[in-house]
Amino acid sequence: MSNARPKRLNEIDKPVIDFTIADAQHQLIIPQNTTTNLADIPNKTASIAFDTTLDKVVFNDGTGFAPISSGGGGGAALDLSNLTAPTAVNQSLLPGTTMTSTLGDSTAVWADVSTAELDMYNPADNHFAGSVTVTRTGTNSSLTLTSQDNLTFSTNHSGSMTIDSSWTSVLLTPNINGSGSWLAAPIDTSHGGTGATSAAAGFAAIAPLATAGDIIYENATPAPAALPIGAAGQVLTVTSGLPAWGPGVHSFTSTAGTGGSGSQAMTVTGLLATDNVIAVSQKTGGTNGNPLLGWTTVANNSLTVNWVTDPGPGSVIVVTVLR
Repeated sequence: MSNARPKRLNEIDKPVIDFTIADAQHQLIIPQNTTTNLADIPNKTASIAFDTTLDKVVFNDGTGFAPISSGGGGGAALDLSNLTAPTAVNQSLLPGTTMTSTLGDSTAVWADVSTAELDMYNPADNHFAGSVTVTRTGTNSSLTLTSQDNLTFSTNHSGSMTIDSSWTSVLLTPNINGSGSWLAAPIDTSHGGTGATSAAAGFAAIAPLATAGDIIYENATPAPAALPIGAAGQVLTVTSGLPAWGPGVHSFTSTAGTGGSGSQAMTVTGLLATDNVIAVSQKTGGTNGNPLLGWTTVANNSLTVNWVTDPGPGSVIVVTVLR
């Protein structure tokens, strides 16, 4: 066994140490110490060490030691795809020359990504434009964009945001501001929409109406329901707390009677034998001036009326019915 000390780097013939394979015989052991003690080392520019306080390899670029893995002190920049989820990226994500920014790759699963803003900015013409596409990979199925995540297209700027259909739920809070065009497919009724592309068509798609004249009302469930159009002459009433069609009040005036008897069949055009007569009044008295007593028989276009005695010719009556 040789007792010779290991050569220092400045004593090695080759300026580069090439360990093709790291193993027990081929490894480089670097000095280690605490953060405090490393800061006290003189002439430390361009030195490398292991910081036992941080449990990281650190490099000194002349301004101080910083972990190589964080991108500081001359180390390689940390790529977003190397971060593990959930991760909060509290900074703006600005696209590169290709106008794109990728958060991870197809093998990464992001449980939570929080960004200060998504800016589609083209420095060549100082113009915001383009589009943002949010595509789901991995197993997550919900996307939430909160007030911290701002997609802003300012005045005279254009752009769009696309959220692919693989997301099972998308929540936008607190709201979406600004103006623009709806580019997505209409939201169907199974997701609370109408499946239509206009307000009128949307209302028609969800309204429980089938026939001209139908009326929407709230039934006892309660739920929107349709009251079918009633028959001609019916009026809208309330039955057991709900709207319903009922008989309307109609009035008919007779022609002038001929007199000659205390009981006469007066001609009342429009009167039906099925009408429910609720009132008969004398509009004009006959020449004898005898008062009206009542009525007895209803027929189509006719009503038999009784007077005390013969009213004489010229008497006219008004018949009021429910139909």
